[in-house]
Amino acid sequence: MIRILNFLFGYVRRQKLVMMHTTLNRITGLLLFLFPFFVKYGDSLCFAVFLCLPATLAAVQEGFFIWTAGKEREPPQ
Repeated sequence: MIRILNFLFGYVRRQKLVMMHTTLNRITGLLLFLFPFFVKYGDSLCFAVFLCLPATLAAVQEGFFIWTAGKEREPPQ
């Protein structure tokens, strides 16, 4: 839900889709890639919670960067 709001707000603010590749987004992608390998070794709910925390933090960070960057300045990549 946060990511959808970030897309909408970024489009309204910059008239283009804004998707940033921050460190937290990269960590989330790595954890998402590794998720199927670790599910068979333990409780999938525990791993899902472990995956959702950095994903939520990455979405909030991305929204903060979109909000604080001015129209003339590009958000950090």
